[in-house]
Amino acid sequence: MTATTNEPAIDVRGLTKRYGRRTAVDGLDLTIPTGVVAGFVGPNGAGKTTTLRMLLGLVRPSGGDGTVLGAPLGAPAAYLPRVGALIESPALYPTLSGRRNLAALAVLAGIPRAEVDARVEAILDQVGLAGRGADRFRSYSLGMKQRLAIGAALLTDPDLLVLDEPTNGLDPIGIREMRELIRSLGDGDSLGDGDSDGSAEPARRGRTVLVSSHLLAEVEQICDWLIVVEGGRLAYQGPTDRLMASQSIDVVLRPEHPEDVAPLADLLAGLGLPSTRGVDDVLTTVNVGARDSREYTRALASVNRAAASRGVTLIEMSPRRDSLEDRYQGLVTQAQAQTQEARR
Repeated sequence: MTATTNEPAIDVRGLTKRYGRRTAVDGLDLTIPTGVVAGFVGPNGAGKTTTLRMLLGLVRPSGGDGTVLGAPLGAPAAYLPRVGALIESPALYPTLSGRRNLAALAVLAGIPRAEVDARVEAILDQVGLAGRGADRFRSYSLGMKQRLAIGAALLTDPDLLVLDEPTNGLDPIGIREMRELIRSLGDGDSLGDGDSDGSAEPARRGRTVLVSSHLLAEVEQICDWLIVVEGGRLAYQGPTDRLMASQSIDVVLRPEHPEDVAPLADLLAGLGLPSTRGVDDVLTTVNVGARDSREYTRALASVNRAAASRGVTLIEMSPRRDSLEDRYQGLVTQAQAQTQEARR
């Protein structure tokens, strides 16, 4: 295996795919750091699967260049041995057991036969199927099939793992199990070449995981890097936390007595802060450099002192946080507007 470096796992520019007059991916620039769990999100038809297929050499790009794991995008044979992938539905032998499926794939992948058994058992344990390895694949639930397919993608201990909608069709329990599995893969533990006794132990950190999904709540919980696409174009890429950061924060202020709502709103106006009155609270907006900055704390402390000096006791000062879905919808709406403007 190649040692982990500071070079991005994926760094491509102008990635484009056209099918006749239809442009599925339109000049996409992607930079994904090594060692992150990256979420790739967008509406259906946004170009996610087409992009993954181009990165995996399954579809020839109409334009664009760059590198995947340091090798040229146009030479996928140079990097694919270091990539594991699950694209769409698992395709394994239905009459073979999970263990025999993995063993067959391990041999095809060139893993020495003396190491196959130990590698397969380690993979079954890693994906939570150690107790079901002897069962036939066709008897597995959808969630188990997905986990075995991810296990197959992990057989060669890849530096880059690409998962296309791994929670698609799963029930809530299956989604939770898949979320925990992906999070564990993102922790960076990898299967080594094995000790002299044939056991496989974690030997290396730095695996990059790229997960395509439309379940934003799942992405928010497991991904530290986020890519948002709409209409084949990039709407956002960067740390998930940065997307959730804001230069302004809505804050709910609730006085002890409802009759103090009007005086509180007047007080905020005197401080130059906007306000919207409710029945028993006031909504204001505090402009700060970052959500958790000292500036934010000082601003709330100033409001609290001013209220106390007017005899108004505040029993609640709570930020109203946007969800990832709120931010995502805003990005998609903005991207759609830009696309329509470009077509005029």
